[in-house]
Amino acid sequence: MNYAVSLAQKMPEFKTPEDVSQLIRHKFIADEFKPELLTSIVDVLANPTNCLVLLSSKSLEDASLPIHEKWYKFNYSLEKFTETRINELKTASVPDNGKKLDLPPPNNLIAKNFDILAEDASLSTRP
Repeated sequence: MNYAVSLAQKMPEFKTPEDVSQLIRHKFIADEFKPELLTSIVDVLANPTNCLVLLSSKSLEDASLPIHEKWYKFNYSLEKFTETRINELKTASVPDNGKKLDLPPPNNLIAKNFDILAEDASLSTRP
């Protein structure tokens, strides 16, 4: 019901019958390539001054975490990056390993045998 109402509210923006046929897809498709828009978005996302880094570790001492959260009962601190760190992040580089694309190593924990065993089968006979 809510979806139908939201589409009905958008219908006045579509003037011709050809436009109305685009009503459902209009939220999901970008028909125009706008490199300047993409560049501006990447500039914001890749800027280390716009990021929030969360570090969680059991090895952090409560004494080094001066702020206490009263509801969830944990200590934390807030620190800004130093200018040196920001410059390091802005000029970060990835060493060339000679490969165009690295894939993660195979996951040996994923099951490969999905045979169904009889109820009376012993565990020692399983592969």
